[in-house]
Amino acid sequence: MIENFIGEIRLFQILHEDIDFHNDEVKVLLLQYINKYIKYKQITSQEFKLNYENFLRQYSKDSKKYIESNIYPAIKNGITYTISREEYDVFLLLSTILTQHRYNIMCEIYSHKIKNNSALIIGSGVGIELELIKETYKEIDAYDITIDKFCNKNHTNINFYEKEFIGESEKLYNDIYIVELLEHVSTPYDLINKAKKTMKINGRIIITLAVNIPQFDHIVNFNDINLFLEKINNLNLYVSYQKDINHNYLMNGLKDSRNIFMILEPKK
Repeated sequence: MIENFIGEIRLFQILHEDIDFHNDEVKVLLLQYINKYIKYKQITSQEFKLNYENFLRQYSKDSKKYIESNIYPAIKNGITYTISREEYDVFLLLSTILTQHRYNIMCEIYSHKIKNNSALIIGSGVGIELELIKETYKEIDAYDITIDKFCNKNHTNINFYEKEFIGESEKLYNDIYIVELLEHVSTPYDLINKAKKTMKINGRIIITLAVNIPQFDHIVNFNDINLFLEKINNLNLYVSYQKDINHNYLMNGLKDSRNIFMILEPKK
């Protein structure tokens, strides 16, 4: 299905052909999951195209505002782009196979998973990360303020909690995932600290940071990496792995947009 959509829509075809799919297993998993979404939601190729183009258009506007003011639009005027959950989910899914940086994030998640007992996902979204790791752990708990029925249907072995994660869980986890979320919350270090308190002694926190990415709902810019490292050090954590993942958004005038994939571990 998604393969047909790519063939029908010139924009999708151009973007898809430009991706270096260096991990075939990840590519197959992503395509299969998107096909499940299309089948479940009964979405047409034109609906996919409209949702994706609307998101790109808004991002281009937000980028121009950011370049002019050096302040994220969501912080400067407090106005966020009105978007449906479906439109957001379509963009999140499509961008894993149409943008190099999001595909690379998925590959990092997949390549660093370790067979273990338990994992906690904070901000499960449309469930694409769950698809990559669900066979890795005996038990997975996933939190989000809204859990789509599609996630419940496709991840029947996941324990979903439709609420904000506030660290109230008495469980301890081997791995905790906070992927593409910290830039959305006003107190990211408080969230990391809450995650740390639910992590086993030899556990890991897998995160991403967004640098100079003025998306309509981003309120934290992690462009001061030294400040981040200082904050993490104060939480008695250290970075055991780091990978910078650059964005190719030169057409919007953004020259230093990137995600940083990190694995945090407790100091010994």
